[in-house]
Amino acid sequence: MHIRRAAERDIPLLVSSLTAMVQAMEAAGGHPAASADRLRAQFDARVGQRLTRDDTLYLVAELDGTGVGMLEASHFPQASVFQSCELLHIHAVYVDEAYRRRGIARQLIEQAMAWGREQGCALVELNVLPNNPAQQLYRALGFDVFQYEMIRPL
Repeated sequence: MHIRRAAERDIPLLVSSLTAMVQAMEAAGGHPAASADRLRAQFDARVGQRLTRDDTLYLVAELDGTGVGMLEASHFPQASVFQSCELLHIHAVYVDEAYRRRGIARQLIEQAMAWGREQGCALVELNVLPNNPAQQLYRALGFDVFQYEMIRPL
């Protein structure tokens, strides 16, 4: 297993992984996803804009030269009425279904957290659906529920 920073040549892998992740989130009870074409177009623009930014990290996990997973994260000052600190937010972690439960997501997250520490971040956060089995991994990495977001139809 090799994890590296993503390069321009990885944009198709990043876009397809992000698209698959959103579709999986919908299937697990998340918000309804846009069409696959719209998702790909949005993610293509997003990744293209953010790939080389200093405040954003894209990682690719490779196994025998094949991309099997990815992570997207960024850091920014926590802007609120509370004490400020630099915050690392993990936007996306995705591992191809055929390669799950091999420690790939753990390695991606650990590498992102190391990068966050290098950037001066004091906290790391991510969002996860209530029935996502990845919660076990996040808890094993020291994540805990901090707050709940509650929604309801109008």
